[in-house]
Amino acid sequence: MKQENDSSLCANRLASLPYMWSVTTDSLNRDSIRWRFLKKITTDALPLKNNWTIIELKKSGEVVRILNYVICYRESDAVVFTYRYESGSWQKVGEKNASLTRADAEIPVKRASFSRTGYQHDVIITNFSDDSLVSSIYYMPYMLRNGNRIVKLLN
Repeated sequence: MKQENDSSLCANRLASLPYMWSVTTDSLNRDSIRWRFLKKITTDALPLKNNWTIIELKKSGEVVRILNYVICYRESDAVVFTYRYESGSWQKVGEKNASLTRADAEIPVKRASFSRTGYQHDVIITNFSDDSLVSSIYYMPYMLRNGNRIVKLLN
């Protein structure tokens, strides 16, 4: 982080992560909401061919909202499926076409200061190709810049 106070915010955030995401090495938590989401999208028969992306979004506030987006890329655009976690299960709440390419979801992590010009929620972007994991990146609040196509989708 570029600024001293940003470094302390990151250190505090990193210290809290084990409590937020307790994971046992070499095991799968089949009761996790992530696992339930993967089961849900396979039963929904989405067009998960070639290149696709899952975006996990946690909107914190008075009420925490958990949203996931599945982006299935086509030749020149994509179809985006929106899911919301409510009352213990995933519900598909939307489907739309979007002018997105795989490159839009490959956002590099840059050293930067937190700023109000950044997107204010936790985001995980996971890219797949031919049913194989390509990358998975966690972005802390304010690390994604407002204005890029992915953030516009999330708003």
